[in-house]
Amino acid sequence: MPRVQTLTADSIVYRYWDGLHAGQFGRFLTTQLYDDPIQALALAYGNTASNFSSFMLARGTTLLTGTVRGVGGLSGGAVQWFIGNSYWLTLIA
Repeated sequence: MPRVQTLTADSIVYRYWDGLHAGQFGRFLTTQLYDDPIQALALAYGNTASNFSSFMLARGTTLLTGTVRGVGGLSGGAVQWFIGNSYWLTLIA
């Protein structure tokens, strides 16, 4: 079950994307890098996760956090954050 969290410090987050099914900026993020992001994040809808970007998310940001559930034979299990607006992200790399 997702829960509401307010960041008490600036945080580095990551987004996996492919440019076709998912863009570089978006509202679904993760706090870790994964060897197999398609499995960990259960990217079942075409996102090949061929790219990832790092972002800074500012202290005081309120978000939803939870564990990804498996879908379509993909395992899930990663921590995922959902933010209300991708304009809150500052691109690092």
